[in-house]
Amino acid sequence: MPEPALLGAMAILFLAAFAVLIVWKVLLPVYAFNYLLKRKDPDAEIFLAEDMRTSAAVLAPPPAPGARIPWIDTVSREIAEIISHDGLKLRAYFAAAPGESADTVILAQGYSGNGKQLSAFGQFYYEEFGFNVLMPHARSHGSSEGRYSGFGWLERLDYLRWVDWARERKPGARIALHGLSMGGAAVMMAAGEEPLPPELRAVIDDCGYTSMEEELRHQMKARFRFASAGILKAASRICRRKAGYSFEEVSAVKQLRKSRLPLLVIHGEEDDFVPFAMAKILFDASPLPSPALKEYYPVPGAAHGEAFAANPEMYKKRVAQFLERVYGVP
Repeated sequence: MPEPALLGAMAILFLAAFAVLIVWKVLLPVYAFNYLLKRKDPDAEIFLAEDMRTSAAVLAPPPAPGARIPWIDTVSREIAEIISHDGLKLRAYFAAAPGESADTVILAQGYSGNGKQLSAFGQFYYEEFGFNVLMPHARSHGSSEGRYSGFGWLERLDYLRWVDWARERKPGARIALHGLSMGGAAVMMAAGEEPLPPELRAVIDDCGYTSMEEELRHQMKARFRFASAGILKAASRICRRKAGYSFEEVSAVKQLRKSRLPLLVIHGEEDDFVPFAMAKILFDASPLPSPALKEYYPVPGAAHGEAFAANPEMYKKRVAQFLERVYGVP
C-alpha cells in the first residue's frame, strides 16, 4: 500500500491536471468565444434613440461644442431597416445622392465599430462621386440586433440583403460594396455567393483577412506568443452551437475563388493587425484577369485601417479609376 502522504500527493496532482484540462478544454474556449463574438455594445438603444429622432431625412441635431461630427450626421439622411435571413432587425443610414444618380455604395464597417465608422468614405462617394450612400450597422453592432458577430460570414448575407434594399430604393442602381477590415472580409465573402443581382458590379476590400482561422491564429501569436489549434477548434464548436457557424467556414479566399465580380484589394503595408501578406493572397484568389477587372493597391506607411488617412487623394483616385473601368463614375 502506498503511504498516505504519497496518496495525498497523487490526488493533488490528479486534481491539478484535471483543473488544467478543464481550463484548457472548456473555460478558455468559452472565454475566447465570448470575447471574440459576443455583442460588445449592449446599450444599442442609445444609437437607436438618436437615430429615430432623425429618421425623417432631416439633419441630425447640433453636436456638443468641440465634438467631431461624422459626415453622415451633417447631411440629410434616413434610417433604413431590413430583416436578416435569420430574423434580426438590421438598420442603416441612407443618404440619397444630391443629384439624380442611382449609383450606390454600401459601406461595410469593421469589427466592434458601427455604421458611422466609414463616414469619411461615405463623404467622398457622396460629394465627389455623386453616389447614394448606405451605411449599415452590422449585426450585433450599433442599433442593429444580434447577440453574436458573424466575423463577416453571417454578414455576407446581410449585405446582400442590403443590396436588394438599394435596388428597390433606387431602381437601375449600379452598386458597389466597400468594406473595411471585417467589413472587407464580409463583402469579399458576399462576392462568392450565387446568384448575385446584376446591379451588384464591384467589391472593394480595405484590409480584410483571408480567413477567420488564420486571423485568429495571427492574433493569438501576436498577443500571447502561441496559437493553440485545440482552443480554436473547441471555440469553433461553441460558435457552431451558439451562433450557427464554425470558424472553418469563414474564408474570404474560398469565396473569392468562386467570384466573378470585379475586385479592388487595398491594404496598408505596415498593417500588423491583419497581416499585409494576406492582401496578395486575396488578390490572387480571384480568378479574374488583371488589371482589367481586379486591382491590387498596397499603401506605403499605412497601418491597419489607415490606408485612406495615409493618402486620401491617392485612395480616392484609385477607387475612382477602378470604378470607372468597371462601370464609369459620373
